[in-house]
Amino acid sequence: MSTTADETLRMWGEQIHLHRTVLGLTLEQVAAEVGVRMPTVWRWEHGQMEPRRHHKVKLAETLHTDVRILFPLVRPAA
Repeated sequence: MSTTADETLRMWGEQIHLHRTVLGLTLEQVAAEVGVRMPTVWRWEHGQMEPRRHHKVKLAETLHTDVRILFPLVRPAA
């Protein structure tokens, strides 16, 4: 089964949100740690924007998880 780009962004956003809330971090705290503005983290969590590669790594570090868990690889739709 293939996954669309929009579905992938939504899934990644859900993972970011889940990890952030489990750790009790605010959007502002995550943004400060990653080096972006709070609306950027909000857009990531809502599947509106994909984090850049270096932001994915920093997000995983900030959220105390592996980048492969936070951003699992999926097969794009054909």
